[in-house]
Formats: sequence, C-alpha cells, structure tokens
Amino acid sequence: MIFKFAFREIYRNWNINLFFVLNLSLGLIGFLTVDSFKTTLQKYISENSKRILSADLAVSARREITKDELQNVRNIIGNDVSESQIFDFFAMISTPSGSKLVLVKAIDQSYPFYGEIELESGPVISEKTPNKTIFTAPKAWVYPELKYQLNLKRGEKFRLGNIEFILDDFVIKDSSQTFRLTSLAPRVFIDRSLLNKTGLIKYGSTFTQSYLFKIKDDKNISEKISQIYSLNKDPAFRIETPASAGEDSSRQLDYLSDFLSLVALVALVLSALGTAYLYRLYLSQHIKEIAIYRSLGLQQDSLFKIYFCQIFLLGILSLIPTVIGVNLLLPVLSQFIEQLTSLNLNPLVSGKSVLITYVLAFISSCLITLPYLLKLNQLKPARLFSEETFSPELKIDNPLVFVPALVVLYFLSVWQSHSLYFGSIFFGALVGLSLIISLISFGFLQSLSKIPKKMAWYFRIALKSLSRRKNQSWAVFLAIAIGSLLINLLPQMKTSLKNDFAVENQTKLPSIFLFDIQDDQIEDLKNELIKNNIPLLNVSPLVRSRLLKVNDQNYERAIEPQNFKTREEESAARSRNRGVNLSYREVLTDTEKIISGVSIDKKYDPNSSELPLASLEKRFAERMNLKLGDVLSFDIQGVEIKAKVASVRQVRWNSFRPNFFILLQDGVLNEAPKTFIAVLPQLDENIKSLVLSNLNRQFPNVSALDVRRTVEEVLQVSEKMSWSLELMAALALATGYVVLFSIIQTQVQTRRWELNMYKILGAHFFELRWVLIFEFTLISFVASLCGAFLSLFLSAILMYEMFGIQLTITWLPILSTVIFISVTSALIAIWCSRQVVREKPLVLLQGS
Repeated sequence: MIFKFAFREIYRNWNINLFFVLNLSLGLIGFLTVDSFKTTLQKYISENSKRILSADLAVSARREITKDELQNVRNIIGNDVSESQIFDFFAMISTPSGSKLVLVKAIDQSYPFYGEIELESGPVISEKTPNKTIFTAPKAWVYPELKYQLNLKRGEKFRLGNIEFILDDFVIKDSSQTFRLTSLAPRVFIDRSLLNKTGLIKYGSTFTQSYLFKIKDDKNISEKISQIYSLNKDPAFRIETPASAGEDSSRQLDYLSDFLSLVALVALVLSALGTAYLYRLYLSQHIKEIAIYRSLGLQQDSLFKIYFCQIFLLGILSLIPTVIGVNLLLPVLSQFIEQLTSLNLNPLVSGKSVLITYVLAFISSCLITLPYLLKLNQLKPARLFSEETFSPELKIDNPLVFVPALVVLYFLSVWQSHSLYFGSIFFGALVGLSLIISLISFGFLQSLSKIPKKMAWYFRIALKSLSRRKNQSWAVFLAIAIGSLLINLLPQMKTSLKNDFAVENQTKLPSIFLFDIQDDQIEDLKNELIKNNIPLLNVSPLVRSRLLKVNDQNYERAIEPQNFKTREEESAARSRNRGVNLSYREVLTDTEKIISGVSIDKKYDPNSSELPLASLEKRFAERMNLKLGDVLSFDIQGVEIKAKVASVRQVRWNSFRPNFFILLQDGVLNEAPKTFIAVLPQLDENIKSLVLSNLNRQFPNVSALDVRRTVEEVLQVSEKMSWSLELMAALALATGYVVLFSIIQTQVQTRRWELNMYKILGAHFFELRWVLIFEFTLISFVASLCGAFLSLFLSAILMYEMFGIQLTITWLPILSTVIFISVTSALIAIWCSRQVVREKPLVLLQGS
C-alpha cells in the first residue's frame, strides 16, 4: 500500500516532481562525471601499474646507492630475479640550432621489464625486443618536442656532455611517462655504459639512481619491503611498487579531480537548495490531504514511509537524466584529458559509480526533506483543517534540524578533496559565504519595503512580491550568487597570475636558471659571462643532507597509509622520505620574508656555545610538523650538525629565484661539500641562445632552465586545467538556473489567482509580464553582482595564500557574467509566464 500511495502521489503531482528530479539530476551530473573519471583512472593505473614502473619492484635514491644497500635488497628479494640499473638526471644538449635542457634516462639492455617504448620509425622496444640500436653506438632516442624546438632530424648529431650522439629515433609513446601534465624537459634515452664518458655526473650533481627488479615469485612483497626499510634507514632511499608508481604518476590528475569534485559538490548543494524549496511547496499544497489521511487513522510512521518511498522512487528517476547528462559530458572531459596528457582514457559510467550516486541522491534528499516532515509531526489534524494559511507553519523554528545535512556536507567535502585541511576550508568557505550572501539577501529584500511612489504600479507590485516572499527570493538569490561567484573566481585568479608573471618578466623574472654548478666553476663561469656583460645573480650554495633527529628524537621514515589517505598525509610522507637541501645567505632576498621568529642574518661564530640558527619555509614547516625552538640534527657527508629553528619564512616560489626550504646561518656550512645554483637576468632571445651554447660547450655538467619557456608551459597547462574547473563551475551555475526556473514556474502557478485579479482590475498582460520579468531579473542582477564581488574578495585571499601575490582585478568577466545572468533570468521569466499571463480570468473561475 505504501508503494502504491507513493507512486500515485508522484503521478498526480508530476509537474513539481519533474522539477524535483531535474534539480537533483543536475546536481548529480557533476558528481557522477568526476567519479566516473576517477574510476577509469584508477582502473587504468591498476591494469598498467607494472608498465608504468617497468618492473615488479624498484629501489632508488637521489644519490648513488651504496653496495651495502643494494646487497641488502638482493638478499631479501632472493636470487630468482632479473635486474636493471638506470640513471635519471637533467643535462643540456647542443645542436647547431641551439641548446636545450633535457631529462637524460641512461638505461641498459634489460630495460624495460614491462611496458614499451614505441619509436617513430616503427619498432616497439620492450623486454622481448632483440635489437636495441642505442647500444650499438653513441646513439639516442629523444622525445618529439626536440624535433620542433631544435629542428632535429633522425641521423643528425647533437652533443651531450663530452660525447656526440646520433639521433637514432623519436619516441612517440613511453608507457612509463603516463600522466605527467607538465615537465621541465623532454626525455633523451642513452646507453648507461656511456655515462662516465659524458662527464655529466660529478660530485653534488642532481641525479636519481634506480635498480629495477623483475621478480618471478612476488609473494609476501609487503613483508620484503618492510625488511628492506628496516635495514636501509636513510629516508632518501625509496622503494616503489607498481601500485605506488601508478599513484605517483597520476598525482597531478588526482589533484585536479579533487578540485573538480569540490566544484561539483557546490552544484549538488545548489540542487539540494532547490529541491528543499520544491518539497516545502509540495507539502504546503497537500496539507488537506495529509489531514484526511491522519483523520482516517494513518499513523505518523506510515506517513513517513510513504514520503520516504516517494523520495526513493524520485531518486531512481533522477538517475535517468543524470546518466544521460554524464554521457554527454564525459566525451568533453575525455578530450580535455587527452589534450592534457596525450592519453585516451575513454571514461565510462560504471555500475559502482551509479550506485554511489544513487545512495548520495537518496541520503541528500532525505536530509533536506526530513526537517519539513518532522514539522508535520507537530501539527494536529484539527489544526490542519482550519482555514488559516499553512505556510507559516512550515517555517523551521529550530535551525539545528539542518545539522545532519551540514555534517554530511562536511564529510563529503573531506572525502571528495581527500584532504582534511582543504575539505574543512571548502566547507567553512561555503557555509561562511552562504551566510554572508544570506545577510546581503535579507538586507536587500528588507530595503524593498521602501518603494518610491512615482514608480509604475507593476514595478511596485514586483518589489512588494519579492519582499513578501522572502524564502523563495532568498533561495533564488543564494543559488545565483554562488553560481556567479564560482564562474568569476577562476578568471580573476588566472588574470592575476598571468599579470604577475608578465610584470616579473619585464622586471625581476630571470631569463635562465642554472644548477649543478661545481664549487671550482663559479669564478670561471662569472668570467665567461662578463665577456657578454652578463652578471651571475643570486648565487646560492646547495648542501645535500638528511634529517637525522628532531629534538634528539630519531626522525623516522613515514609510512603512507594503505587505505584512505589525505593529501596532507601523502605530502608529509613524501617530504619525510627524502633528503633535504640546505643553504645559507648573508641576507634574505626580496622573494622571501620572515613571518614569525627572528632573523638569521648575523654570521655564526664557530666558537660560540650556542647552536646555529635555522629558518624554515612556512608550508614545509607545517608539513613536517616543525615549529620555532625545535632542534634539528642533519647528517652532511657523515658529519652531524645541529641547528635551532629561529624563524619561519614565506617564499614566493613563482619568482623562479633560488629558494630553499631550510636556510642555516652564514658560517655554518661554508666549508661543507656543495654545488651552486644561480640565475641570469633578462636576456634578448638571440643573446640567450648564444650564452646557452657557450655555457654548454665550456661547462657541460651545468644545466640551464629557460625560465620564460617554462612559465609559458606552466600557464598553458594551468589554462587547460582551469578550463575543466570552469566547466564544473558552469554546471553549478546551470543548477542555479534550474532552481530559478523551478521557483519562477511554481510561483507563476501559485499566483494565478493574484495575476488574474489584476486582469479583472484592468491590467494588460504586457504589464503582468513586466511584473514577473522585473521581479526575477532584479533579484538575479543583484545576486550575480553580489557573487561577482565576493569572488574578488575570495580570489584575493586565495592568490595571497597560494602564491603570495596581489589580486589584479579584471572587470570584463564580472560585467559579462552579470549581463548574461540577468538576461537569461529575464528570458526564463518570459518563458514561464507566457501561458498564465495570457490566460483569461473566466477560465480560472470556471475551473474553480
């Protein structure tokens, strides 16, 4: 009987239920789209994880792995294995067309154990390939970017260190290079046996040495990893499995999908807002029926079961347009991902994703309708039969009834962002902004009570209607304002970032970033640059070390959680499980400032009994859970040095100047083994090309990064990534429009008597149409303007917190958004009112 009643109620009230389903569906589309993308990504990683790692197990370090460390690994994993050794490092290649930073991958003939390298000429390099041409002579395979950047062709020669290599082929597919959204340099594959002859790796050079293992018996691999870690204590010593390699390779896409999920969650919140309004209206219109049911003996729990069954059925119905919408949206997202990663994932809607989406739809629907159903429980049938209006009775007097919905929203925020920090910030910002928008909304609606007498009567009616129906007006205002805020947020941030880079380009942004400079090369390098009147700027020492202790407690390796883990846990584990680079300065640069603690500018006196002072970068200190006063112990080439944390700095990393997580006082590390990094000022393109060629010829081990080109690539990638976020923001705005459409449509229907009364009194249908157009266009205009200006406030905070730069306001997106939303609202009002305003009063009277 309960199912029969629920189905009959849906059928009899199909118009309101249709809007209920549309509201819910549009809010679920974004969620299901992102979840389908995540599911496809995880499936791809699971199926291709060994191809990404190229092995069953890999051990690596950003230094040379010692014989003892390697022997420990071999003893634990056993003898029935195959082994491959590779080196990864940055270097410069020289051609007649110029020089370019590349990532050299020095491999042996066993590489890869899994996956393949597909070459332009046709061969596919894999473990089973019998002929690998780069091992027959000084030859190389290179990524195709170099074909266009340096005009390279197959068979041509280029210099890498002290050797001239022949370009044997171009790599068009590399299974280990899967999800990298942006890279500092294209790859070049060479024979590892030629590495020493190149002269590229010297003391202090930045490189990664890896040993890959193909294990026939990979049982108990987790136990073996624990045993290896127990013997090799250095956090810089890293073990990778196919699963961890897959996670690492997809990390950037994971971050993108996290943010997409949060924006999609806004759309779900807006749809819940519209759904709550519709359900309240539905209950208000059926109070008499509810009274009859209660008078005939229907118990309250049975009434609840009927309406929950109704929500259950509406949730199922909402999946139909949701799945249709997702299948229309997924190809667009798939094309975007393919452009971003050169990988066609072909995301599909899975049954698991649909099930999760339905559960979310049902739970969210129950939470937003439960307060109104509970309100019915307080009403007596005798009161329900009274002639007084029922609307005031559905006002929620106790806001605590919405606490369960807020708790679920907070849980979803953390779950979707995989971050307790960002999830909490998102939840707080959403609730806080909603409260601010609500205050502005009620202030605006309250001000409408003071209507100018000289205004046309239909305009005055529109203003009075807005002020009288505050709940409906608030719902429209909130939905449109949040949609406008999201649409304007990213353009403001992008403009600020581009403007900051443009200003830096013209003033302070360096032209070239140099690293791996040996101690004995500094003076020669300066003298070479002086020939072209080019200064060597921001010369900074780099001392490699590892953190041994914090406050005399051993600094243990962080083991990442195996189940659900937040991005903070991942980041903290990566920070702990690697060596640290130390440096020192006489004074801080203009790209960093102390935000807490004291300066460490004073030179350290080796004869002092006090510990030397250290300064930490703000976010590094937070990730590592370090604070002022902590005593850090570092191992530098077997020598232990202690330092006390004296200050925390804020660093502008987008300045592309040499900056470090940890600085020690000048006078502590001066005699330690070190290399140097430095920058060159802005240079003309022709001069820059000449300088790079000269430096590469005379200092082949020194690597140079073209800062301008890197910035352009970063901006291009950020443009593509922001496009996907704007797509989800547009979906949130569309959800706001559905809320607007639902409210206008239901308002027009519920105000038929009122509108027809105006007709009887002599109003023309054009004037009545203007009542509705002005009413909803005005509130949409003010709401979109409110959201746009709040986006400026939020953008300013985000730009300062994330990048440490000031907001540059661009007015065009704001103006365009406000005009677009206002015009669209007017068109929606015209569409919804077209039938009622033309209806003859006699029809309504006959119908009654």
